[in-house]
Order: sequence, then C-alpha cells, then structure tokens
Amino acid sequence: GPLSAEEETRLIATWFAREVLAGNSSEKPALSAADMKDRLLGTIVVEEAALRLLAQERAQRIREWLTQQGRIEETRIYLVEAAVAEGTGATVPTDLKITAH
Repeated sequence: GPLSAEEETRLIATWFAREVLAGNSSEKPALSAADMKDRLLGTIVVEEAALRLLAQERAQRIREWLTQQGRIEETRIYLVEAAVAEGTGATVPTDLKITAH
C-alpha cells in the first residue's frame, strides 16, 4: 500500500543524506521533506532514449485502447516517431495528434 507520511519523510531524508549530503549523516538538513524531495528530483537525469521509449509505449497503449475499447480499426491508426521536447522540472511535454478521415 501507500507509504505513511512519516515513512515517506524518513525515506526522503535518508535518500537526501545519501545523494545530496554525500552520506554525511552528521549534517542534518534544515529543509522540509518537500524541499528535500524537490532537490532530489532535480538531481535525476533521464536520457532522451528513455523518454522516447516511454512515449512509444504510451502511444502503443493508446492505440490498444482505441482499437479494443473505442472499436477503431487498427488499420486506421498510425504511430509516428516520438519527439522529445525540453521539459521544466518533473514534466516533459508530449504532443498527441489525432486525425479522422
């Protein structure tokens, strides 16, 4: 199940000490859990190839839904190469284009 607020805070503080403070646990951060989480998220680098793969997998799931639930013929749906745009923080914009013929 989901983490309790206390458990999440403890895990964030542990991760923060390991990644940002370089394991110097004697130095206690004077930051809130939210601030530590924001700084930690800023240290994560996601490669463009991983973003492209994620976009392709999402497109495939949308295609599956449209053909199975939306009952659109598979031959009417085309997947195009995923484009990666610069994001801000934790989000990366993705265009979804749907046309009807």
